[in-house]
This record gives sequence, structure tokens and C-alpha cells, in this order.
Amino acid sequence: MSPREILSEVLVALDKGNYDKVLSLLSGDFKFSGPVPEPVGANEFVAFERALRAALPNLRHNGKVYSEAEGEWVRGEVRVTGTHKSVLDMPAIPPVEATGKKIKLPTERWVALVRDGKIISFAAEVGPDGGLIGILKQIGRADLADCLLAKGSDCRTYGEQAATEAHY
Repeated sequence: MSPREILSEVLVALDKGNYDKVLSLLSGDFKFSGPVPEPVGANEFVAFERALRAALPNLRHNGKVYSEAEGEWVRGEVRVTGTHKSVLDMPAIPPVEATGKKIKLPTERWVALVRDGKIISFAAEVGPDGGLIGILKQIGRADLADCLLAKGSDCRTYGEQAATEAHY
């Protein structure tokens, strides 16, 4: 398979929730970067995607692969959509109960490096209203989005602190 075909397969597998397929196309030293404070490996990337799908069962990346340059480099974009139908439970934030709100993130461009039939890196260009920040804003939790922007990742106790402060 060409690098372009490999990326296309990953995007389809993500939309189908076929994470075994996704993992089979990621290298052992895979790194995902962009919407996360520090690059993460394959298992963390898939755990993030699983958590999103659990909260947004109709999650779609609406991905496009639009260029293959320099042989190993592939470019494309995603425009994530879904409906918040279940608890959003991520390591960096307190659980967020279902709101029933639909999300439609802005287009996010990405570039990936593919070598020997495996994706080595996937870097997304995420704007201020994209990624998890954008999802939180669209489901009515701008407070958590602001916390993540300020702290980077440690907002798991934010909900407990906010509730305690509201009682005083």
C-alpha cells in the first residue's frame, strides 16, 4: 500500500471504531502531536480516540487525504463531528455528563510520515476551537477548555475544586 492508502485506511478505521486496524498501521515508535500538550504514542492515541467514541458514538473524522509529497509524507485534513450522547471521560478532565449537543469542529490540517508500511508520526494543526478544547466549548464546558489551556493537562480535579468553591 502507498502512504496515501495507509492514511486513508486509518481514517476509515477511526470512523468505524476499528482500533485494532488503526494500531496495526502505526509503528512501534509512532507519535501523535498537535492537540495534545506533549506528543503521545500509539496506545495513548487510540485510548483518546476510544474515549471520544464512547462519548460521541456517531463520531466522524470526515478525513481527506489530499497529497503525497516526497514519497513518505502525506497531507490531509479532518473535520470532526458527532453528538455528545454519553459521558466524556478523559484522563485530563473530570467526567462530563452527556449533553446531547452536536459538535462540528473546524477543519484541521495534518501531515503524516509513513515508512515501511507504518505511520511514524501524525501531526495535526489545531486552532483555538479544534481538538478536545473545541469539543469542550461546543458541549458547554468552556470552563474545562480554559483550564486545559491554562494548565496544559491537569484539570481532572477541576470539577471538584469548582464545586467546593461554589459552596463557600
